[in-house]
Amino acid sequence: MEQFYNPAEGKYGISGQVAGMYHLNAWIIAFGGFFYDEVTKQLGINSTNTKEGLKFFIKYVLRYMDVSDLGHDYQRRLFAESRASIYISGPWDVSFVIRNIGLENFIVIPYPKVDDRVPRPWSGFRNLYFSVMAEAGGVERTYANILFILYTALSDEALLKLVRENGYVPVKMSVSEYVKTHINEHLIYKVVLGFYEQVLATVPMPKDAAMQKVWGADTYIQAILQEYSSALGKGLSVSKAVERAVAVVDEQLDNAQAKILSSIGG
Repeated sequence: MEQFYNPAEGKYGISGQVAGMYHLNAWIIAFGGFFYDEVTKQLGINSTNTKEGLKFFIKYVLRYMDVSDLGHDYQRRLFAESRASIYISGPWDVSFVIRNIGLENFIVIPYPKVDDRVPRPWSGFRNLYFSVMAEAGGVERTYANILFILYTALSDEALLKLVRENGYVPVKMSVSEYVKTHINEHLIYKVVLGFYEQVLATVPMPKDAAMQKVWGADTYIQAILQEYSSALGKGLSVSKAVERAVAVVDEQLDNAQAKILSSIGG
């Protein structure tokens, strides 16, 4: 990041969406922090480790970013236009990157370790459903719906088609092993295997109803990031901007914890 970073020429070491919990979670978990534990129902927004993870991000990642616009479209265009050497994203952006720079011109790798700490982003999954309306077609059509879902979710043939044509990350062992052993047969295999390696180092995103309130912490995280961008806007150096942002982390996360605890009755 440091080697590529040259804002005077419009070049940055890294890009990506970072204006909230979802995109910052990997660093938070690397330092032993957490935002919400749906098993224990604990809120960890202002835990010492959560604060440490966010401060690490500000000191060693944010400083290499273009913070003039942290929106999804702008950040990914920085990468597509060769103005950022690294782009933090997920499988949903594969088609965009392929269209703009070509499948052969990028690779996907997991987050690197921070010393012995392992960044673990949140992971999710996709479901297939059929509703009670399927019964309107009678028993045979209901069974047809079930068989279609089973085929799409479990058939190696169907899953490989999704891998090759849609860039889906294979999580069925037989399919992932096939992709590994045939990696040179298709360029997309190297891409999805990069994401597959990251899937092995993820934390399932909490699905508890309380998360609707917990997402409110994003407002306070954005205030921290705004402190950084405001400092740059005033002509301060990157190092001074980092200091300003780090200095408000404790207060902002304490306020977020208190506000959300009160809203969920904790």
